[in-house]
Amino acid sequence: MSKQAACKLSLLFLLVTAISSSLMFKPVEAAVSMSATIIIRADGTVQPAGAPIQWNAALDIFTLTSDITTSALTGIIIQKDDITLNGGGHTLQSATPGTLNGIKLTTHARVTITAISITLFNTGITLSTSCSNCHITETSLSSNNYGIYLQASHHNTISGNNIAANTWAGIWLLGSQYNDIIENSLSNHLSSNFGGIKLEQMSDYNNIVGNELTSNKYGIYVLDSRYNNIFHNNFVSNTPFQAYVTSLSSSPQPCTNSWDDGYPSAGNYWSDWSSLPDNKKGPSQNIDGADGIVDNAYTIDASNIDHYPLKNPYGVYGLTINVDTTDGGTTNPTPGTYPHATGSQVVVQAYPDSSFNFAYWEIETATSTENPITVLVNRNLSLRAVFVPKIVIPVVPFGTLAVSLAMMLTLAGLAWFKRKPSS
Repeated sequence: MSKQAACKLSLLFLLVTAISSSLMFKPVEAAVSMSATIIIRADGTVQPAGAPIQWNAALDIFTLTSDITTSALTGIIIQKDDITLNGGGHTLQSATPGTLNGIKLTTHARVTITAISITLFNTGITLSTSCSNCHITETSLSSNNYGIYLQASHHNTISGNNIAANTWAGIWLLGSQYNDIIENSLSNHLSSNFGGIKLEQMSDYNNIVGNELTSNKYGIYVLDSRYNNIFHNNFVSNTPFQAYVTSLSSSPQPCTNSWDDGYPSAGNYWSDWSSLPDNKKGPSQNIDGADGIVDNAYTIDASNIDHYPLKNPYGVYGLTINVDTTDGGTTNPTPGTYPHATGSQVVVQAYPDSSFNFAYWEIETATSTENPITVLVNRNLSLRAVFVPKIVIPVVPFGTLAVSLAMMLTLAGLAWFKRKPSS
């Protein structure tokens, strides 16, 4: 190789190395420091100017473009309906831990808050004074005093959030009704009588479904709140109380709530109850055979009973469905054993061969002619598709049939004629 070529090759190598290094070791972008509250106005403008939020006016989506550390009393105030605040995976953090609010809405509707981490505020996200139809989803809230706080706000959804290690409570509802709290992870709220979820002062008719409540002082604390539906949650190692219900001394009626979804959908998983036997099944749990439900109800108090506590954690792949067939067909999924989550619903369909018909399903001791069939997985299940041969009726050509009928009629006539008495 000539010296000139070698020189060019060396320069090329150095250039590639420099570019690669610049890509691999790009410095982490520093958080933007804010001393003033960021306000999303009703007309879509963002104040103050230069705040790290981009507005897609066509879709009404406001997206954070960097992490934010704020010394303002409230990090972001939303004054516009029908928008999405997308954190873009960024973090909103208080420079002075315990400062009022990370994000706050007052009397607004149809706002979605998503993909943001919020930490070190008094309250991570606040919806107050009749906020409605808002959605808080896929956020992370940690090391605040309260993760999410709803005050007199109704018909909102809190779903798919990771809420951990906030000082007082993960989710706190005060006088808030008809909200859905679904499939959140709430853990390590240990410092007060609040815990993972607190319902207080007529926080009625809420749905609390499919949540993981782990290692909190109280899994759920219910104070003077009624008619809530609480099922398919996993209560794991919440000490001293998995669930606690009480009412004010002036309250005229007990705090009655529903803690299961009936049979066989079942109730909640309680880690302090799962060691009890599952030897019975049926709505009254008095028929021999396991069904994935602990035989003994879980009693919080006389007005709050989970009649069908789950033997295994809800949504955990600890159960199986075994699918089998007789001769004459197959299934979808094909015959075999499949893991499924507790509480999941599984569709199985039978497909007969050309010379067979589907007859029915054998589901342990029961049968069903439904096809496809949907089964609820609350225990290990076995299904078998039963096929039967088709009954073949010979097809006689029309001409042959006509001749046969004519011959039969002729023979019948001759027989009658022979029996006819002579005159």
